Amino acid sequence: SLSFQVVGIQNMGNSCFMGATLQMVAQMQEIREIVAQNRCRSKGFCLPCLLRPLLVAIQDEQVVVFSPVNLYEFLPGCFQSL
Repeated sequence: SLSFQVVGIQNMGNSCFMGATLQMVAQMQEIREIVAQNRCRSKGFCLPCLLRPLLVAIQDEQVVVFSPVNLYEFLPGCFQSL
């Protein structure tokens, strides 16, 4: 079982809903296990790879605020083709 603590997620400008969603996802045991076991070799989109820094920060007692810049910069491109 992975241990975790509450870590604040930096608001990147209109990203409070993303922060709340990331907090919820980070608390899900199944997600933490998938990310911990992931051995990704993808050169494209990989959600476990994007979530790994958040889950590492949650386990680091020195981290108080996490910046989700990797997710924040990636997400707009996901929806350009819609």
